[in-house]
Amino acid sequence: MNELLVPFAVGWVEMVMATALTRAILKDRPIEAAAWTATSTYLWFYVIGQFAASENQLGIASANAAGGALGVITVMRAKKTIDKFRRK
Repeated sequence: MNELLVPFAVGWVEMVMATALTRAILKDRPIEAAAWTATSTYLWFYVIGQFAASENQLGIASANAAGGALGVITVMRAKKTIDKFRRK
């Protein structure tokens, strides 16, 4: 179970970072976008290394995907809440 917590957390962080990268691109901030891209690449290599070294590849891939899905939901809900407060 503990071996799946890290890929789950990394998946969550990846999606939060992907959202930040998307915002940087949409706001035309190339240096910020480059920094997010470089950091994301390092995370991907970590995940690939964990995946290749593990006997439980399906479990790691599933945990990473679930973390990513939860990361997307978290960011979208947070953005909706923040936008609601900005309108007031």
